[in-house]
Amino acid sequence: MTSEQLDAYIMGFRTAEITDQLRTNDLNHTSGTSTRCLSPTPEYDNTGRRTNSRKQRYPYRPPYDYHWKRETFTDKIYLPVADFPYMPFIGQILWPRGSSLKAINDQSGANVVTRGKGNRDSPSHCQRLQRTPSLFDHCGLTIQSRPSQKGHSRRDCNSHYDTGSRQ
Repeated sequence: MTSEQLDAYIMGFRTAEITDQLRTNDLNHTSGTSTRCLSPTPEYDNTGRRTNSRKQRYPYRPPYDYHWKRETFTDKIYLPVADFPYMPFIGQILWPRGSSLKAINDQSGANVVTRGKGNRDSPSHCQRLQRTPSLFDHCGLTIQSRPSQKGHSRRDCNSHYDTGSRQ
């Protein structure tokens, strides 16, 4: 081999070695040198926090061939609407808004959407549900309203849809 071919071979071998280290996240630069300190002298910012810790120096990078896949599933629960015509079943979730809703979205992996304040009195949601009566056969949640609103919500929803078994 000529010196140029040897240099090209060494360069290709070193490139493959560095690529393998990056892929496996093996960034231990201090291996083989016993005279170096394992961590540099600490440096602090004006608030007293350390700025050159290992966490800041070597952030985690997943391998290039790693693909994170979230497992998704769908589940329908049968709700006996015909057996209980006096119960107002609502196919939406009544839940607090804000950061707790975002935490639920992150934990479950589902897209949880809430109904805003004031929509309970408007009949538009009941009219949409009336056009699709098959939705009442598999509703995921039942909602019980507060005692002060119980009669009002039942009257509101019952006036906009008919379950067919009340006659």
